[in-house]
Amino acid sequence: MKLRYAWRARTDIEGLHEYIAQQDKRAASVVVRRIRSVSQLLARHPGLGRATDIAGVRMFPIVPFPY
Repeated sequence: MKLRYAWRARTDIEGLHEYIAQQDKRAASVVVRRIRSVSQLLARHPGLGRATDIAGVRMFPIVPFPY
């Protein structure tokens, strides 16, 4: 499955990076890399994670980050 980020997802990730970078630029980069890594994993294995109440949407926490 090919991974494509929706416009809103891209802006959310950019905003998260900017927010975290205010305190720690390295941590901001680590979080964004982890989001992208897990996104690639889910693209390869779309059945991973927990089903949600929204059809076709699954949840996969990115540990250890609470964002």
